[in-house]
Amino acid sequence: MKSMELNNKVCKPRRSKAMEAKATRGLEHMLKGGVVNRATLAEIGVADKNDSAHTMMSGLRNYRYIPIISRRTDDGTCDYCMAPEEIKRYNNPDLRQQQREEMKTHVEEKRIHSAIEKFLNFLTRMRNSRQLRRHIKKIQAVTTEINALVELEQKQER
Repeated sequence: MKSMELNNKVCKPRRSKAMEAKATRGLEHMLKGGVVNRATLAEIGVADKNDSAHTMMSGLRNYRYIPIISRRTDDGTCDYCMAPEEIKRYNNPDLRQQQREEMKTHVEEKRIHSAIEKFLNFLTRMRNSRQLRRHIKKIQAVTTEINALVELEQKQER
């Protein structure tokens, strides 16, 4: 049996045009100072009351890099809004790109932090695993890359 090369490209989840349209309507509501939550989705003509506001808002935050604030409510759902100063920045074409870059940096930082946490948890679970010992060369390569990153960071701090 031939070994197949794996395509390890990161696949971005596809967002439907309908979901993008709903998210845009939610954004328009927030740009007017409104709050979006599960109950207001129907009011603003976006969806039924039991649809997920979280999916729409996380798309705005994590893919379109718009600074959405989420506040957990007593019933376990969230209210989503934008800070007044961020609405002003969003509406100013000169400041919108700067705002987007700041959010992109923030989102990437959260993704990196999450990936490192998951990697550490994985390593902790696998510490005593026999399967891990079969991959010692790959583990050494990972160690080399981690050490190179640490060295680079230390040089930049000096």
